[in-house]
Amino acid sequence: MLLLQQMLVLFIYMMLGFFLARKGILDERAGKTFSWMVVNVANPALIILPTINKETTLSPEQIWEALKLAVIMYVALIVIAKVITMFMRTSMEKNLYQMMMIFNNIAFMGFPIVAAAYGPDALLYSALFTLPFCLLIYTYGIVLITAHGEKQEKLKLRSIFNIGVIAVIFALAMLFVKPDMPEFVITATKGVSNLTGPLSMMVIGISLAGMKLK
Repeated sequence: MLLLQQMLVLFIYMMLGFFLARKGILDERAGKTFSWMVVNVANPALIILPTINKETTLSPEQIWEALKLAVIMYVALIVIAKVITMFMRTSMEKNLYQMMMIFNNIAFMGFPIVAAAYGPDALLYSALFTLPFCLLIYTYGIVLITAHGEKQEKLKLRSIFNIGVIAVIFALAMLFVKPDMPEFVITATKGVSNLTGPLSMMVIGISLAGMKLK
């Protein structure tokens, strides 16, 4: 029931963005601004929050176990995606289908639901899974999506060490350092992280407003 309630809350946020866009209050530019805020501000705060939150109680052993499981999962997904696309008739879009099978939306939709349904410890597990996700999507993902014949885009260090990866690395450091953060820092981080769900769903609503119903 809690999971259903959280999904309904996210749906309300999406409809709010939709109706505000239809009324002309929000536009495509606002959607891009909201999207930038989610990616560069709110989502990193959501990743960091469990590691500085005093309610989080994961041990170093549990952290490393989660990281190992995340690596195993993504290796398995890469292999499965390769095997499935081998039997597909299309050749031009095989890499795109591999991308869709390997990389899912574990942050914008996943984090708010996990936080509401299972609490801060579970959110930390989700944050740990974003480390191999971010590293892979900005390396292997770029290779997949830009592979056209012999021409491939070169990987850039700036693409790999983006704000999401930096946030996860910082979060891991906080887990092992375990600093005694002031309460106002935790409260501020929590407030910013709470923007992830509403803003990301409103971005989707704004996008839907520009589409025909059929």
